[in-house]
Amino acid sequence: METPEVPAGVLLQSLIFDVQDRVGGYRIYNNGRYETRPLGQEWTFGSPLTPAQLEAVKAAIAAAGFERLAGRYQAAPSDEDHNILWMQVVEGQTVRSVAIEGSCQVPEINTLSAQLVEIFKK
Repeated sequence: METPEVPAGVLLQSLIFDVQDRVGGYRIYNNGRYETRPLGQEWTFGSPLTPAQLEAVKAAIAAAGFERLAGRYQAAPSDEDHNILWMQVVEGQTVRSVAIEGSCQVPEINTLSAQLVEIFKK
């Protein structure tokens, strides 16, 4: 699978591709806009992040250390198809992409995801 494109202005993009090639996910833009895509549906804009939420997202991304992560993580090989999660951040002109296949766990991404859930609750 090719690395997904990241639209201009995006800070963080999270995409899940299921075994039927349906796509779902969310995007957080540098200006705080928030976009979501339920699995197999179209993108829609949600409520924008507050300045405090946006700063907290940026801090969580920095703490995740995308520059230290591998580009792809895979669970043990099997004959079954797997979902693929793409987490992508834009740092300056650089897009850092991490693909996680199947049940593979990446602690830094798990921590980032948990932090984002908490940030969105505020």
